[in-house]
Amino acid sequence: MKRFTLYSSYLLLSLFMVACNRNANEKTEATVAENNTEQAIDDKENNNTKVAFLIYPEIAILDMTGPMDAFIKINRMTENQYDVYTVSATTDVIKTQGHIVEIKAEYTFENAPVPDILIIPGAKLDVVQNLAEQADYSNFIKEQSAQAKTTMSVCTGSFVLGKLGLLDGKKATTHWILGNKFEDDFKNVELVRDVRYVKDGNIITTSGVTTGIDGAIAIIEEYTNPDFAAMASRGLQYETKIAEKWPAMPTKPMNHGDSDPTN
Repeated sequence: MKRFTLYSSYLLLSLFMVACNRNANEKTEATVAENNTEQAIDDKENNNTKVAFLIYPEIAILDMTGPMDAFIKINRMTENQYDVYTVSATTDVIKTQGHIVEIKAEYTFENAPVPDILIIPGAKLDVVQNLAEQADYSNFIKEQSAQAKTTMSVCTGSFVLGKLGLLDGKKATTHWILGNKFEDDFKNVELVRDVRYVKDGNIITTSGVTTGIDGAIAIIEEYTNPDFAAMASRGLQYETKIAEKWPAMPTKPMNHGDSDPTN
């Protein structure tokens, strides 16, 4: 009887140990599966093309929203291929040009992801010239442009790139009304006229305001494919092009109250 009781005890202990090991293995497998799922999600997110829009006080809003909307349209077709975000020196409220619309950056220079594509919208000339002289902005632009696969300026944003030396030895364009000044300011840059955008190496510069859309579509054509880029263009009801004759310069000096498209 004692032997039977002892044998039964050993049997129950063995069964208990087997059950414990099975539960432990199941928990380990579940943890591994959960970690693999999380890693797969992280890998998917890391595979997204990161597009950073630099924003700052007095920014020209269409310089930003035009190309941004192109990426929004293409994301509907590509399961969010592009991770689009804004970055600035702070996350304080920013008043855009005209002080009608206020915006806030999603990231600051300290915590922003490293972008694959860096986009620098324009503003009034004095604003962008001052921007290039601010150490926090200029350092961020130079550092991120060195790491990004593509850097694009919109309109007068090219003056920022030119002032920081990022266009030296390259072809570039800018707002048509500032072409002569651009040539005077940046002797080491070849100005291309009568175009909506110029791509030289990893830098794209676009002409005035709406041409940021042309530049964004060109990026989508490269990073996604031409068919999807054409679909995004149609979604915007916007006909993209490279060459376009620039408007003629005014034949007389502007008077107070005349429209200046760069202001």
